[in-house]
Amino acid sequence: MLTDLQSQMAALQDKIKNDHLFTEEAAKQLENRLALKLSTGYKHTYGMVDELLSDQTLGAGMYVKTAGYYTINDGGGAGYVITSNESANYSEKLNNGLFAELLYGSEPVDVLTFGVKNDGTQDCSKLVNEQTKIHVLYFPAGKYLASEQLDIYHNLYGEVGPAGMSKDEKGLTTIQSGITGDSTKSLIWNHGDSTISQSLTYT
Repeated sequence: MLTDLQSQMAALQDKIKNDHLFTEEAAKQLENRLALKLSTGYKHTYGMVDELLSDQTLGAGMYVKTAGYYTINDGGGAGYVITSNESANYSEKLNNGLFAELLYGSEPVDVLTFGVKNDGTQDCSKLVNEQTKIHVLYFPAGKYLASEQLDIYHNLYGEVGPAGMSKDEKGLTTIQSGITGDSTKSLIWNHGDSTISQSLTYT
């Protein structure tokens, strides 16, 4: 059943792209949404990304998921599709030479799913600057450090609560993304809006 659905999805993807029914980005988002719907039968489930990367048995076309990025339930759990080639979207290179492409579904993309830490222990500049060119990003409540200028190409989203910038004890710029409360709504930091920080530049 799952194989038949995957075949139908592949045929639909080809038709969409070949007939120019959507832009390439819209087609990619549809592809990822369909993949997420079909991936209830994940081939493998891992506690963290390192376990996924070291699995030599994975083959192209398999759907897998993780319960966390660095550790189980750290907020970075996600679904992936195994591919032969590196995607323009975020992907992890496996030890067997294949790639695990993040199934992000729709925007915004949670920064924890591609390895950003929100505990104030990691410089997130490189990861955020790479992904903000492609995606609208979502920052769960926490503390994010940045040693480099962050160039924001899209809107950013963060959890409701105080949001702003400061310096930590090491002098790194800190993005403070709210304090988690009962509300599940998110706060948008608009592209071009200087209220998030005078330190950020907007493109």
